[in-house]
Amino acid sequence: MNEHEEKAISIVLSVLFLFILCSCGNKSQTTASLLDSGVGTDGKVDSGDGASPGWAEYFEAPATSYNNDLALMAAILSDKAEDSTGEGIENQYASYDINSCRTYNYTSGTEIFDIELAFEGGAFGIGQRTLDMNGVDTTILFITARGSKTLGEFAGDLWKGWYLDPDKVHPFLDRTVWDNVYDFEEKLWEGLDDYLDAYPDIRSAENLKILITGHSLGGAAANLLGARFTDGVGSGEWWGDKVLQEDIYVYTFGTIKVLTVEDNASSGYQHIHNIYNHYDSFGPNGNLGFTGASSINAKFGHTEEYSNDHTEDVSGGNLTINHNMSSYISDLENNRILNAPCERCGGTKSCLYSSENADSGSQEQPESTAVPDDPTDQPDSFSIEGTWKNVGDTTFGQAQPGSIITFDGTHCNYYSPCDTYVFYYENGQWSLECVSYIFSETLRFRVDIIDEDNMNIFYGSDAVHLNRISRKAEAIEESRNDFTIEGSWVSRGAYGFGQAQPGSTVSFDGAHCNFYSPYDTYAFYQEDGKWKLECTSVLFSETLTFTVEVIDSDTINIYYGSTCTELHRTN
Repeated sequence: MNEHEEKAISIVLSVLFLFILCSCGNKSQTTASLLDSGVGTDGKVDSGDGASPGWAEYFEAPATSYNNDLALMAAILSDKAEDSTGEGIENQYASYDINSCRTYNYTSGTEIFDIELAFEGGAFGIGQRTLDMNGVDTTILFITARGSKTLGEFAGDLWKGWYLDPDKVHPFLDRTVWDNVYDFEEKLWEGLDDYLDAYPDIRSAENLKILITGHSLGGAAANLLGARFTDGVGSGEWWGDKVLQEDIYVYTFGTIKVLTVEDNASSGYQHIHNIYNHYDSFGPNGNLGFTGASSINAKFGHTEEYSNDHTEDVSGGNLTINHNMSSYISDLENNRILNAPCERCGGTKSCLYSSENADSGSQEQPESTAVPDDPTDQPDSFSIEGTWKNVGDTTFGQAQPGSIITFDGTHCNYYSPCDTYVFYYENGQWSLECVSYIFSETLRFRVDIIDEDNMNIFYGSDAVHLNRISRKAEAIEESRNDFTIEGSWVSRGAYGFGQAQPGSTVSFDGAHCNFYSPYDTYAFYQEDGKWKLECTSVLFSETLTFTVEVIDSDTINIYYGSTCTELHRTN
């Protein structure tokens, strides 16, 4: 059997899998019922007429500031875009007084179990509205990308592109993105060019703002489109001298993988808000996470992560409830995103999930009595080696309240359990760079020296206050090289991945395991001093690579991006 035959068989299995999904459960609540229940035409929970002052308020604050009301309105637009005719987004645009609407690539094909039997896709709508903002007419350009609807789009989500396409990835803004997302974004640009030809006044508008939104695959395409618009600010593009980053509003929901790496590209894209449920059905912690279609990160911008498992509220096997737009809209209405803690910054939601944020220079440092009046007035000789304790309330990585942090000259346990680090003085300021053992990324921190035994370590606007308890430091050992993973394990942590959900048993028999999907082939090996686990799904013919942290002979942490699955050996 050749490669194409294997892939053809796999995609048939994928199609069968999709039909099973859709027959098990549809949307828990239609958008029509959401609107009838009180989500008004001004995007707020009332019955406004579309001319509410809230509209101008949405776009007065810079796009870098998360706005839950604007996110809710964007979510409703994304939801209404998800049909096969385009009538939903046309009607919703009209109800919001968004005019000059045009839809693209809606094919009105035959549907079975809510899947359109077509291989094409990439549907979206474009419209515009003029608002009076502080006495100035301002044009708002709306772009709404539809989530996966056609058979070809669903297959592309699973395959990251058309299964016979040898070029699965494409270069994009000095990064690499998946084929199916890239293709959709190209269609968005083609449609936008057509729209601007029909409405050339947008190119000459003196005051312009842009709202881009979408769900799932549409969210991924919106993510790329927002990044490309941002990259063109200040350039010779038609919008280059009309907008700043703060004028480009991007809200995505349950976005599938965009980048081919698991980290976000955050620097310069702080205005892109990717709203993501920790339990999204297709994410690493979802019941369909074994598909590998989605990820908490792997996007441009910032992930606004929150947790709400809707499967606890429904019966009858709605397998995609945590991915459906109705659930995201409900969570926005109930302020789930606003109230969600951020795992890395301890709840401020000001951090970005990428090491690049350290270079962005976009966040101001807060005033603190523990910081010298002039942070740049730092001693040019200081030794960080020793044992420290987190005596403050702010946390980062391993530096939880009361935890002990060691710098031994080569390794530290500040970010992850065994980082390599460099501590240096440059341009009047101390900096700490940690290369994570787990995440294979480098984070840069600003360090303010208070005195010989106290320092503040900043990431963005948050400072972890460490107090030295000893100038001695026990060496931090790197991962042992005599470890075997074969045996039976139980998932004991708060989070799971694929089949390894909390409480489940995972077995490694030397050739096969059930960690990612029910029957994977796997390889377990050391590379550059790190343990790696590669699982190849028999169903989807996709290989995922995990980083394994060996705690002891009977305890391991398996990382996929920032998600950790804790396994304990049973025999």
